[in-house]
Amino acid sequence: MNSNIKPLKLINNEAYYTFGQAVQLLPFSGRTLCREIARRKIRSLEMGTGKFFKPEWIEEYIEKHIKQPKAAPHLGKKEM
Repeated sequence: MNSNIKPLKLINNEAYYTFGQAVQLLPFSGRTLCREIARRKIRSLEMGTGKFFKPEWIEEYIEKHIKQPKAAPHLGKKEM
């Protein structure tokens, strides 16, 4: 996750990312983020002014749903 982006909004003394910040943190577009919210795969807090995301919720989504590249077994050490 990009650590340069700091949570912008404080609600009840807890830091939240705005929708725009969440789009910057995740490797897909805002439309895809809306779709993931509708499918309830990523947690969000909806208020009159927009959608907000706790940093833990974004990290949890990345761990569960974004596939990490694996090392190919055939590219390992050569056996002699």
